[in-house]
Amino acid sequence: MRDPKTLLGSLCLLHTCLLSVGCIPGSGTDDSDTQAQDGDSSETDSTDSETDTTDSSSSETDSSDTESETDSSESGTETDSSESGTETDSGTETDSGTETDSGTETDSGTETDSGTETETDTGETDTGGLPDCGDFNLEGLPVTTMGSNADAEDDSEACDGGDGGRDVEFTWTAPKDGLFSIDSLGSSYNTVLSAKAGLCEDGPWLACNDNYYDVGDEVDPDSRIQVGLLANESITISLDGAYANSIGDYVLHIEELECPEPIALESMAPVSAEGVLSWGEGLFVGSCGGFGEELVYSWTAPADGEYVFDTHGSDEDTVLYLRDEVCWGEELACNDNNDGEVTSSITTALVAGQTVLIVVDMYNYDFGGTAVININAV
Repeated sequence: MRDPKTLLGSLCLLHTCLLSVGCIPGSGTDDSDTQAQDGDSSETDSTDSETDTTDSSSSETDSSDTESETDSSESGTETDSSESGTETDSGTETDSGTETDSGTETDSGTETDSGTETETDTGETDTGGLPDCGDFNLEGLPVTTMGSNADAEDDSEACDGGDGGRDVEFTWTAPKDGLFSIDSLGSSYNTVLSAKAGLCEDGPWLACNDNYYDVGDEVDPDSRIQVGLLANESITISLDGAYANSIGDYVLHIEELECPEPIALESMAPVSAEGVLSWGEGLFVGSCGGFGEELVYSWTAPADGEYVFDTHGSDEDTVLYLRDEVCWGEELACNDNNDGEVTSSITTALVAGQTVLIVVDMYNYDFGGTAVININAV
């Protein structure tokens, strides 16, 4: 018979063994479940950690889908030293689930914008789209500009053939069709005013005037010209000193003249008409003069040929000039005195159907009386 103490020890050892392998219902289940729950909890914590990592890396590609997580809690390998009754639980979790996120972005997308615009200011004066020409560019209508010719050079000839003095040049473009008056009224020195077509081009003068008024002993040293232009047509205006010592302050005006309705004449030549002019300053001025009142006629040539226009029979000193069709049309011809007489005469070739504007002007604004116009075919 065995010793009771030895038998009791064997029973206790057996009981312990049975408990460790779960042989007895209700036994060992709690430990296993607890370990499983611990494993689940650990995985949940790992998931939370992964979620946090995902949030912090925003749009990064999460390698958690391919992560290798070695959870020794699931393998739960136990080494049962049942012989000695000593339990070594290697179930201590070694969680290699720490994420190595290869999705960390190395953003080489930092933009190097080589498109930065660099403006180079050449300091050139804006001439309103016109070539760099003349001393000043004028714009708009009406125009008034003032300055001094003290620092100017005498680098162009005077349009009247005189010696001239220091000159200032302006460019201007007509904003509309019309007849425009340009004058230097108010300048402090004797001026000579002229205009050429285009921008600083070497061509014929469109108009030229020395003294605005020069009759007998009465002289106005200011200047005034008129030019007819089409919209967007450009001219170069030269404001010259009459003499080398003509130095001072200038004033330049440009304004549009309102064209009067012309008197229509019969087309068949010969034609004769007359009218009465009173004293006063007129609207138009021809390239050869005409400061008084004027009569304006319109006539159309019935056939190709040469025609003579004259003012014979007028009471006073006349100036006669023709413009092409309208008052702002090109001046075709101008005459003050014909053959030493105070009346005027022009001979010009026209084509059938060509219309001319005829201006019978008084030489001086204190002249008045009857003015006659005659038209004859040559």
